[in-house]
Amino acid sequence: KLDILVFVEVKTRQTNFFGYPEEYVDKKKQRMIAKTSLAYTEQFCPNCEVQFDVVSITLDRFGVPDIKHIPEAFTLYDEP
Repeated sequence: KLDILVFVEVKTRQTNFFGYPEEYVDKKKQRMIAKTSLAYTEQFCPNCEVQFDVVSITLDRFGVPDIKHIPEAFTLYDEP
C-alpha cells in the first residue's frame, strides 16, 4: 500500500463577484505547489503518492462560510 500525502490549498473570499476562490488556484499557483511538494517528498517521504486538493471558502454577508472541498483538483502532470 502506498502512502498518500495530500497538499491542500485553501482560498477564502468575501464574495464571488470576481470569481470563485478555487479559480485563484491558477496554473502558476499549481506549478508552485507542485514544485514545493516535490522538494518536500524528496526529503521526507520519497515513496509517497501525492494528491492536490483545494478548499474553497466563500463568506456570506453575515460571515457564514460556504466551504467546498475539491479532492484531486490538479495533478503534477497537468498541462501548463
